[in-house]
Amino acid sequence: MAGERAVSSVAAGAAGSGAAGADSASGGAGPDERADLPRAGDGAGERGIASGGPRDSGISGRVVVPRDRFTLDASLELRPGERVAIIGANGSGKSTLLAGLAGLTELARASTVTLGGHPWRSIPVEARGIGFIAQDGLLFPHLSVLDNVAFGPRSAGRSRRESREIAARMLEEVRVDHLAGAAASSVSGGERQRIALARALATEPSTLLLDEPFAALDVDASVEVREITAEQVRARGLSLLLVTHDLVDAVRLTDCVIVLESGKVVERLETRDLQRAPASAFAASFAGLARVPGTLATDALVTASGARIPLRGVEVDRSLRVGASALLLAAPDHVELVDSGRGAVGGDGEAARTDAGGNVAMSASSFADAVESLVGDGSAVRARLRSGLLARVDSERLPQAGAIVRVRIHHARLRPAP
Repeated sequence: MAGERAVSSVAAGAAGSGAAGADSASGGAGPDERADLPRAGDGAGERGIASGGPRDSGISGRVVVPRDRFTLDASLELRPGERVAIIGANGSGKSTLLAGLAGLTELARASTVTLGGHPWRSIPVEARGIGFIAQDGLLFPHLSVLDNVAFGPRSAGRSRRESREIAARMLEEVRVDHLAGAAASSVSGGERQRIALARALATEPSTLLLDEPFAALDVDASVEVREITAEQVRARGLSLLLVTHDLVDAVRLTDCVIVLESGKVVERLETRDLQRAPASAFAASFAGLARVPGTLATDALVTASGARIPLRGVEVDRSLRVGASALLLAAPDHVELVDSGRGAVGGDGEAARTDAGGNVAMSASSFADAVESLVGDGSAVRARLRSGLLARVDSERLPQAGAIVRVRIHHARLRPAP
């Protein structure tokens, strides 16, 4: 495990000012001009930052890592070429999962993870075909941009000239070749992440591990780097594990989503189903949906608090019957505050009808609800309602907390409770 521990030294050195002798010579230099390689730790694990590996290898099994507050014990299945987002609340184990796979933290003996059917521990770090990109890029600050990217191929045994040729090509592909001679410490955040991507790709990995690589970037830079990353991942047919808190990242870059909670996988679903049928509360929140559980009545969904949400505008699952436990999923942009008023929470307007099988046919067009608070996501203001719904609001006519309002649902889904 010494090689895996050494990778941690590389990450720490590249991120900070110490750089653990990043400009010093590594032992055993010969005719291939390896004497200019940076060193961190014993040097053996440096090759694990981003190293070539077989393209037809899937990752599967349990990843177990003890932490202070819980033990990560996540069952993972990543098929060759599959792209998976890892989401969950802060402290749920997302970064720990990537760190374990990247060799930045030691896996517990209970881990059963394999690569291409071979036990993870039996494969040297440099042979796993893993490329890792952290939130801050982890560039060597004392090296030029070109030499940062050339670091991976040089560590894998390529000559200095060949490594620099590969680096120049990678920098051109991510559109920062004009920065080749610049010091890594002088580039912007967006440029730094593109350089980190180039460095990871320079060793031809089969799998990329991305730990919130766009989180620290401004809006314009994040869009640009995200698109370049998507372009490169798809063009190369790479497998991808992406930790993110951004729905756009998941939708643009991945096919599948797994939800972590206290170190356990609690849900796995296709990315396209995030906004249609999330089962967990976190997945619904991540997708921007209100998730309201209740019981189906003849004219409404009745919540635990006694609120009655009429079903006009609601797409009801055909399998649901009156009296069944159900879950309402609604996007705030499809829930409108039509006016303010007074009165108890309930429905009005058209009455619902049910057929002989107990299927709901129609219901009230609007209903009264109460504003609990106003919440924002950085781009819009929403009203959190007593019923559990979130509604779009006019920024020039913000309701007060406690106000009784009329609500109309334009579109939502009602599905059986998980």
